[in-house]
Amino acid sequence: MHDNNRNTPIALCVIGALATPPALAEEAVREPGNQEQVGLGAGALLGAIVGGPPGLILGAFGGALIGRTQDADEQLADQQHELQDSQQRIARLQRGQQQHDRRIVADLQLARQHQATLATIIAKGMSYTLQFRSDSAHLEPHYQRDLQQLAQAMAMFRDLPYRPTVHLTGHADPRGTDRHNLELSQRRVEVVRAYLLHTGLSDACIVRNAVGEQQSTARQGNAEDLFFDRRVHVSVSLTAEPA
Repeated sequence: MHDNNRNTPIALCVIGALATPPALAEEAVREPGNQEQVGLGAGALLGAIVGGPPGLILGAFGGALIGRTQDADEQLADQQHELQDSQQRIARLQRGQQQHDRRIVADLQLARQHQATLATIIAKGMSYTLQFRSDSAHLEPHYQRDLQQLAQAMAMFRDLPYRPTVHLTGHADPRGTDRHNLELSQRRVEVVRAYLLHTGLSDACIVRNAVGEQQSTARQGNAEDLFFDRRVHVSVSLTAEPA
């Protein structure tokens, strides 16, 4: 008789659990944390059948733990997946950086080879002439481009154990007085020097000299020869820096 009374609440719990309306079940699924609720209901039902009211309590508690464990496992799996993605992105970035670094090293080696080749050429002697109009110290535009290229070439030696020097020698044809021709050759040298400084060449790299008509090669009265005397001679030399 007493046994039947004790089993009555258990039977009611079981019947109530089995008789839960489908609408309520669906609502529970839609709410956040539904895995925990499902685990709670399943554990409660199992506990009620097996152990009566104590089993009901323990089963409900165990079902809640099952639901929480499932949520934690899913979160951990998501975090591990995100970590793997991050590690893959970092690995790709590192490979790209390594390739970039290798290209930079190769470019530097090629630049040094070009510098060494240019140094060899200059060491054998490099010079050219800038011509001027009669009684003029105006630098023609096409010579300006030549001087820009010269300054760029000199800049290549900044990382090499050489000190470049640009020698400027001004000339004039024999027409006019010696004093006038000397001053004219000096002005021609100064205009070339000023343009080299404008392009970024250091003044310490420039050596100036003016000789007027002293080194004229023109024949008397020959207009073509006079043209070649109106000039600034530019030569470049390299001096090895002490180690």
